[in-house]
Amino acid sequence: MKLRLMCLALQPTNWYWTEYSPMRMSSTLKIALSFVLFFVIGVFAAKLYEQFLPSFKQQFYKKSSLYETPDKQLLTRFAETEKTPISWSDLLPQDEREALEDYKEPSEEEFIRQITEAMQAATDRSYRPPPSVNIVEDLVGRAISIPGFIVPIDINEDKTIRSYFLVPYYGACIHYPPPPPNQMIFVELIDGFSELDIRQPYTIEGFLGNELFEDPLGTSAYVLDAVRIEKFYGQPDDAREH
Repeated sequence: MKLRLMCLALQPTNWYWTEYSPMRMSSTLKIALSFVLFFVIGVFAAKLYEQFLPSFKQQFYKKSSLYETPDKQLLTRFAETEKTPISWSDLLPQDEREALEDYKEPSEEEFIRQITEAMQAATDRSYRPPPSVNIVEDLVGRAISIPGFIVPIDINEDKTIRSYFLVPYYGACIHYPPPPPNQMIFVELIDGFSELDIRQPYTIEGFLGNELFEDPLGTSAYVLDAVRIEKFYGQPDDAREH
């Protein structure tokens, strides 16, 4: 009798472990897979956030202009004209577009090489390479918008910026040698711009023209009849990419 009771007592226990062990393993596997799934979703969401947040911010804050021309006729003409957003590579003729890579923000070694060449060019006219002033004729006269960094040229008595170069990367003409003329845009304002931060990229809107402008800071092959200045909300390096 005692032996029979022990068998009956053990039988449910054996059934329990036989049935429960696979269930425990299945639950553990589900939990592990859930963690992996949430991790993958988190990484994917972070990538989307990094990629699309600047564009979203640029659209969201688009109406907050820092400068608008007082020329009402120019404003009206710009409003009635189809706009063409462009990048810096669009300003290069087709056969020169590959050269844009040489004028991106240099590494330390590249910076030293450019400084050495600039010093040699300053004392040896035969060493100085001819600057590229070739432009894209199809863009002349168009209403465009382009992001870039502002390099002040002339300042009004009230300390506002009267004219400036728009350049594709931070430090151009100041910390680094200037880009070629067809990678610089000269802008002259009717009044002045007071919200300058040289580390901040801006989106400039206006009518693009071609006219050679020379200054000790550099030479530009393009001019812009500026209508509006807005903050560019992408990453700083994106200013020269989009």
